[in-house]
Amino acid sequence: MKELVEAIRADSTAAAKKIVAREPELAKKPQVVLDVARFARAEILEALLAAGGDRDAKDDHGFTALDFARVHGKRELVALLENRAAPARPQSPKRR
Repeated sequence: MKELVEAIRADSTAAAKKIVAREPELAKKPQVVLDVARFARAEILEALLAAGGDRDAKDDHGFTALDFARVHGKRELVALLENRAAPARPQSPKRR
């Protein structure tokens, strides 16, 4: 994970994509999605979401990647996250 965090901080999209392709489970770690949003790395965020990253992951204070993007005025990230479909949640059976 350290290697991915370094790629995110360096804004190395190519390196981050290679790491995620090699270790797709990293995309599912909430902290990774949040770090990408904090550093405003749209292309890397898109790759993480495509690999199964959770756009609704929350940090210890309940903030999501979308919250960070909005607060910091990162319009490209806001649009990316808003347009990304939320994961489907199972529906409870209807009562009769």
